[in-house]
Amino acid sequence: MNLKVIAVKKFFFLLMVLSFSFAEAQVLVSSDYGNLFEVDSTVINPSPLYPGDEVTLNIIMKNRGSNTVAENVSAVLGLSNNFVSVINSDSVDFVGPLDTQTFVFKFKLKDIEPGTYKLPLNLSYERFTGGTSLGSESKEYQVLLNVSGYRSLDITNTRVVASGEAPHVGENILVLADVKNNGSLESRNVVVRLVPETGASFGDIVPLSETSLKVSNIAPGEQIDVEFSLYLSDALLPGVYNYKLTASDLDSNSVDSENVSIEVKGSPQLILSGVDFSIEGRDDKKLFQGDSFSLSIQVDNIGEEKAQAVEVILSMDEALTGINESFIGTIDPDDSGSAIFDLTILPSIAVGDSPVKISINYLDEFKNKQTFNKEINLFVHARPVSFPFFEVILLIILLVAAYFVLKQGRRLIDLYEKIKKRKH
Repeated sequence: MNLKVIAVKKFFFLLMVLSFSFAEAQVLVSSDYGNLFEVDSTVINPSPLYPGDEVTLNIIMKNRGSNTVAENVSAVLGLSNNFVSVINSDSVDFVGPLDTQTFVFKFKLKDIEPGTYKLPLNLSYERFTGGTSLGSESKEYQVLLNVSGYRSLDITNTRVVASGEAPHVGENILVLADVKNNGSLESRNVVVRLVPETGASFGDIVPLSETSLKVSNIAPGEQIDVEFSLYLSDALLPGVYNYKLTASDLDSNSVDSENVSIEVKGSPQLILSGVDFSIEGRDDKKLFQGDSFSLSIQVDNIGEEKAQAVEVILSMDEALTGINESFIGTIDPDDSGSAIFDLTILPSIAVGDSPVKISINYLDEFKNKQTFNKEINLFVHARPVSFPFFEVILLIILLVAAYFVLKQGRRLIDLYEKIKKRKH
């Protein structure tokens, strides 16, 4: 190939590279050839610019005249409907020969498309040379504002859905969230992950679906729903388990994360595990009319959550008397509590089975009152008729005593009669 052709191609290639680099770096371009003022430099904050940004634009203008003064200098920045003006004008009284002056403008970008936007800058002033006024001038410059596109993933509306009021041990749950692209460019190859906050293992919470979801591309302003299914195994202890949802765009550095706390509840489960009684003054287990005895009722909690405010209430025959309520309090999982009742069987009670209804009330994991009932029968025997041995002995003693008293009285009477006869 001709060396000249190659050299020319390299020259044009280099020229194109420099042109693109210049276009990327410049914020303001002006047609200021032959004007008194030229654009010396510009400073923009933030940089790069994205839709929705609040912008501060500093334009530094230079007086090119070596013996020309500008007075009453005013700069006005024209803003279209794509911008919200905060400060669009600035002024200064005097700019000397070869001096520079900074004009400051502030505005906000609306949710606009990425691209280059032209903003007119109008500069007006009075021109003096050698102390002589040359009249007023007004010149227009073009501000080229480059707005970049971006991707911004945002996880919102994160929630845990259970079949009941709250997640429970042994149930399936769903972790749901919305993922939205708040940026101005399409997010491609989006991946949403659910991961434990500490460690890589889910432990006794078993994933029923993929924990890394590959989502289709998300257009600007578009929102998609994601769903993860989990099983709370029976081996899981009640408590709070923390996870993290992350959404990432593999084509960019756009990443968002949201914490997810799963409060797993257990349920208390009370059972009546034992009923016993002891009779006052006896060691046997046979109840008779007129007995006083203590009834003991044991309650076990075989659930995963503590049962609170546990109380036991007896409903029984009127001939069974005594306090019929006993407060146990809190029963922890795998623990038990006892209620003891001191009762008396009235002699008027019917012989046979005497039903006793046991009601156990408690507060569950949601502080809701729960009740379960159990009925037992206490068999009451008739009081046996016993031989009045002591009464008979006492009667005999009294009769013997009466006999001797009467006998002794008879002797005294006979003695009195004899004495009376002798006197006569």
